[in-house]
Amino acid sequence: MVFFWGEVKAGELCPGQTLGILRFPSPYLDKDRGYIEDKAKEAFVDGLLFNLRFHVKGDSPQTFQDAFNYAIKYEALLSEAAKANTTVPQGLSVMPATPPAMSHVRSQEPRPPRISDACYECGLEGHYAIDCRQRQQRFRGNSSRNSASHYPWNDHVDYHRIEKPQGGKRDVQAVSPSENALVEQLRTELRVSQNQVEALIKRNSELAGIPAPNSMNR
Repeated sequence: MVFFWGEVKAGELCPGQTLGILRFPSPYLDKDRGYIEDKAKEAFVDGLLFNLRFHVKGDSPQTFQDAFNYAIKYEALLSEAAKANTTVPQGLSVMPATPPAMSHVRSQEPRPPRISDACYECGLEGHYAIDCRQRQQRFRGNSSRNSASHYPWNDHVDYHRIEKPQGGKRDVQAVSPSENALVEQLRTELRVSQNQVEALIKRNSELAGIPAPNSMNR
């Protein structure tokens, strides 16, 4: 225990204590208790670890006891934040743990499944299910059975071939009466527009004294 010079009398010493400890005078003999407490607070804060010192100074403790309480609080928060399953509290910065070696991480990662090039419909490789000949034959029914002899079943190239329409027939869709009326209306409007253009050209030619050209080809 440290005693300041002149503060302890011989009769106030505890058993086992002597006046020999009072030989060195205190450097703060002429300072008040508040000044000494501020110096103790500064020494305490400066001796903290960097993370603790940063957060304790950010709270601007007024007394030594405040600085001590803040240090205890932030030490507990930083300890909790360092755990793997704990979210870092807002305003606290924690140094991340050293990442494991890349070789160890790669060994733990599951391997991606191997992508097969086989058709999901027939199991053969070289084409997709949408282009599968076997699937087309199922939907075409009897007609596909007749044409199956032209394309061997186990030939991968033939699964991509598209059959030509038999007999050279083409599907022709009939035009509805409403569509015919619309076409005729468009033709009429086109003829009117052409006549207006021809009239404008003729009028401009007359004003400029240039012979009017022949009527536009319709």
